[in-house]
Amino acid sequence: MALVRLEARLAQLGLCSRKEASALIAGGHVLVDGVNAATLSPRRVLPGASVSLLPARADEPRALSVALHKPLSFHSAPGHRPTWAQRQARDLLVPSNRAPACITPVPPLPRLRKLAVAGRLDADSSGLLVFSQSGALCRHILDARHGCTKEYAVRLRVPAGWSRARLDGAIGALAAPGFALPGDDRPLRPVRVARCDDDPALLTLTLDEGRHRQIRRMAEAVGLAVESLRRERVGALSLAGLGLRSGQWRLVTLAQLRGEESS
Repeated sequence: MALVRLEARLAQLGLCSRKEASALIAGGHVLVDGVNAATLSPRRVLPGASVSLLPARADEPRALSVALHKPLSFHSAPGHRPTWAQRQARDLLVPSNRAPACITPVPPLPRLRKLAVAGRLDADSSGLLVFSQSGALCRHILDARHGCTKEYAVRLRVPAGWSRARLDGAIGALAAPGFALPGDDRPLRPVRVARCDDDPALLTLTLDEGRHRQIRRMAEAVGLAVESLRRERVGALSLAGLGLRSGQWRLVTLAQLRGEESS
């Protein structure tokens, strides 16, 4: 099994940034399998090694990351011209909306307000929305090179008079290699489409990139429309696995996003 740099492992676990890790290790604040990491050479560990901060450092503030089940009509972030009537998803990040499954102590409210959105959802879409203060976590979600897939439950609105064969052809085109959005000649990265046997208009789409209103624009390009859209999963984080009902949130880590820790 390949060894990994201790600094990288600390960042993966969400204990600190890579920049902070070197100073923490040198200062004797990191334990690896119960041994002070300052005595280790080289500073490489097995992926399954127990890595922790000494209690005096573990209690200090660290980068927060939050998974929210965004309801319909809430905006992921203020637009260019926000109005007082726009309901913001971050306004749901209050202690009373914390999911029962989240046993981590509630951070102070001001810290919950200072979070960036990692992959927006339209106001007319619902589902898993991730906020974070961690640059590494945001890059993992937003940079397609990391292979962080997103899964969506999509219900299509089918025009009257369409045959099943025509619908099947249109849906099949969504997964065709080289598919491009109208007005954008850059081919999309491959999209995986799963059909529901009992409902031909219900799909599960898996994407590893996220262009502006991509799924809705894809549907329009083949003559269809999206009736409802819910993001079910981002990386290894899922609404079901996190136990999130609409409007609820809980703290998450980069390691959970990567599937290296259970949610």
